[in-house]
Amino acid sequence: MSNIPALIVWAGLSMVATIGAVLTQALNIKEKIAATTLVSGASAAILCGFTISVSWGLGAAAAVLIGVSLLTGYEG
Repeated sequence: MSNIPALIVWAGLSMVATIGAVLTQALNIKEKIAATTLVSGASAAILCGFTISVSWGLGAAAAVLIGVSLLTGYEG
């Protein structure tokens, strides 16, 4: 069973990352997606690693989101 406070914190951090990326004018759409998924994936990985009794789904979400951020990447 998942730890509900950890999932709420992860959702909150993901929303803050999304709002921050949308409000940043210097990034194009691909970079906004990469930045948002990287922050969301990193927060999911941190909460999965350091919170007791968090479901494996949070760790899987972290892997998927970090993979997406790496695949979209930043343009130089």
